[in-house]
Amino acid sequence: MNQKKYKLYYILIGIFVIISVILLAIFLNLNKQHTDLKDKYTNINVPNKKSVPVEVTPKEVNEYKNHVNDKLDSYLQNNLKEGQYNEENDGVAVIRGLFSLTGGKVITNKTPHKDVIKYYEPFDYRLSNFSAEKKDDGSYTIFSNIEVKYDGKKVNEHYDLFELSFDKNGNMTGGHLYGSE
Repeated sequence: MNQKKYKLYYILIGIFVIISVILLAIFLNLNKQHTDLKDKYTNINVPNKKSVPVEVTPKEVNEYKNHVNDKLDSYLQNNLKEGQYNEENDGVAVIRGLFSLTGGKVITNKTPHKDVIKYYEPFDYRLSNFSAEKKDDGSYTIFSNIEVKYDGKKVNEHYDLFELSFDKNGNMTGGHLYGSE
């Protein structure tokens, strides 16, 4: 009887060990799943709420258009507030790109003012399809088609759409020049 009792104890202990190992494996698996889900949760990138652009009135669009015309004219007169040769400002680069001739004279900051005025004198431009988008902070972006002529002939015909960005004080902060096919 003692031997049967010991056999029964060994069997019960064996079953208990097997159950313990199975429960430990299940616990470790659940813990790993929990950690994985926690990592996924912390790595979820929730995009910031996009704000709807502030409504722009027709009066403001005209003001912005006049402001852009002033910037373009100032550039042609070598009098741009943001700096005629400012390579840090994408808006200045856009304007420079609009009024550059392929194979034309290279204008640098060392070119005399009189020569710059003479170079840009034959340029003329016309804006069309002008639109503006105002942001919450008072800054705004304009989009417009442009036709640039040099001595009455169209130049840079493939670059006819541009964008300029301005801060709330009207300072040009950036821009893009878009080409057409």
